Amino acid sequence: MWEKVKHILEHPESIAAMLASRRTEIESGGAVSELDRVQSVLDSIKRKEQRIVTAFVNEYVDEEGMATQISFPRERKEHFLEEITRLEAEASDAVSELDLLDSFQEAADSIRKSLGDLDGADRGEVIRLFASRIEVFADSINVVVLPSRGVIDKVTARPRLWAQP
Repeated sequence: MWEKVKHILEHPESIAAMLASRRTEIESGGAVSELDRVQSVLDSIKRKEQRIVTAFVNEYVDEEGMATQISFPRERKEHFLEEITRLEAEASDAVSELDLLDSFQEAADSIRKSLGDLDGADRGEVIRLFASRIEVFADSINVVVLPSRGVIDKVTARPRLWAQP
């Protein structure tokens, strides 16, 4: 099993490909583009509210008419403000995960440089950190190294193995 993990670490292009795939998945998640769309809708609602208030100020509508006309945009505005809060949190999580992908790559690079110096316990720790799933078959062992958030968090939280001297 160590040889499988070592092989993955010795071939940074395989890690780079996995990270690129995960990066594309995160970036296409849509939180940022959806946030832009929702912000645009919210801006149009605010403009509509302003037009209604302007109509009231110019005495085109009375107070009752204004209250009636402005109630629906205000309800929509509340909904979209909540949506913006949710999407901002998702976008923030996406940015954090992209930062973690970079840290994962740096950690893998550092570990690769010290592969020959790792003892059995350190090798076991590297396997636990990098292997998100180990599939054992009768004729083979498949080590799956997917940079999921949990794995990335574990790898980047354990600097002692790959600290530069």
